[in-house]
Amino acid sequence: MILAPLSALALAAGLIPAATGTAVPYDTAQATVSAGRVAGVVSNVGSFGFDLTTGLAAWSEGFEYPRGSGTRPFFPIGLWVTGQVGGVERAAICEYVSEFRPGPVLPGGAFAPDDPAYTVYRAARKDTTGWAAWVARGGPLGAPLDSAGDAPLVRGNVSTWAVYNDADPSRHVPHSGLEPLGLEVRQTTWAFDEAGPRGGAILFRWEILERGTATLDSAYVGLWADPDVGGRADFVATDSANGLAYNYDLPGTDAVYGTAQPAFGLRMTRGPRVPPGGTDLGVTSIATYVNGVDPATPQECARLLRGLRVNGTPYVDPATGAPTRFPFSDDPRTGVGWLDANPADKKFVLGSGPFTFAPGDTQVIDALLIVGQGADRIASIDSLYGTALADYDAPAVDPPPPPGPAPRGLEAAPSPARGPVALRFASRAGVSWRLDAYDVRGRAVTAVAAGEGTGATVVATWSRPPSLASGVYWILLRQGEERMARPVVLVQ
Repeated sequence: MILAPLSALALAAGLIPAATGTAVPYDTAQATVSAGRVAGVVSNVGSFGFDLTTGLAAWSEGFEYPRGSGTRPFFPIGLWVTGQVGGVERAAICEYVSEFRPGPVLPGGAFAPDDPAYTVYRAARKDTTGWAAWVARGGPLGAPLDSAGDAPLVRGNVSTWAVYNDADPSRHVPHSGLEPLGLEVRQTTWAFDEAGPRGGAILFRWEILERGTATLDSAYVGLWADPDVGGRADFVATDSANGLAYNYDLPGTDAVYGTAQPAFGLRMTRGPRVPPGGTDLGVTSIATYVNGVDPATPQECARLLRGLRVNGTPYVDPATGAPTRFPFSDDPRTGVGWLDANPADKKFVLGSGPFTFAPGDTQVIDALLIVGQGADRIASIDSLYGTALADYDAPAVDPPPPPGPAPRGLEAAPSPARGPVALRFASRAGVSWRLDAYDVRGRAVTAVAAGEGTGATVVATWSRPPSLASGVYWILLRQGEERMARPVVLVQ
């Protein structure tokens, strides 16, 4: 957990109250979800993948892929909710700045004053650091606990939890309207520390409670994203059957990932239920727009969540001539059909609704942030689907702890690499070791080296086979019962 300085951007916009004296408001509490191939910053005001403490001055620091590579694409995502009170549209939006503030909503619809308990709680399955705070301080606020009620309910291998609300009118800005919706949001974020498909995802659960005094009619929930794949010009594709939208790169090579450009996506796996606890609405629309044509009013935000353009006009399927709420709905892997043909700095938002959100109601939304990377931009879409459709209900598996003291970590450099990759680790005397390379699907690629440990540092070289395509590969170190892996990005 981090209590960091305020964002200069947010202060300038007047969206985060300035500190009094030398106190630091708890608005800026952040933690990192880091497991598998992904790592991202999560805050206690709803943002993910965007460091609110530094703002646009360090826009690339909020999300890293592959984890440990130092490669940091820009990937903020956020929760949107819209609804009408007396026929007037209201919205609560989280983008680069958030209209939410930390803490719950008090009886009567007021927001709670700042409190150190309204931070980001983090817990890992095999590390009890942070467990006591999660239970003692987070538990009374709604942080999920195990069946005994004395330990965090850790989903995946590592989880975070925070509570925030939109009840402070000063946090709202004109493009969403200045009237709060009265929402309290309890957010759990988790990841799997695995080399397989689940290691390419970060999972979210938003438990949204209507704590206001007015019923929201024609309510919608939205998941917004601004991914940039190696650069700001990308394509968008949508898959209504799987509740999925994703960005993929242009043909050729980019300066970040070479020819092995990843694909980034969001999949909603559980939408609002009508009535609460009833039928899952799923994803009812996906809208996309270009940077600079952003919504400027609550009505324009609501249009996007209804599957319309910002100006209110519908998308039209060129094959049928009929309006549709899912643009660019054909599969880029086939190369035919309705595909995005205009690369630009694209954003997209998944919408689900309408539903009636009455005081006292609760809706639970589940989603995946997914990353796939293959030898090229099209192969990366294959990898993205493998991650999107993986079995996330299966329990997380932790490797057995190594006997004796842990050795120094495995190092692999450079990455991205065009030539040989240098591997270093501290061997343990009298313990056999071996290094092997695997692709992202867990298939063995090459044996690298093996030997008997002497207690000294081992330096080995992985020379790329000529037939090996660009993409992400994993170097696995086996040393006795210990397993340690590091990703390496190969480019042409």
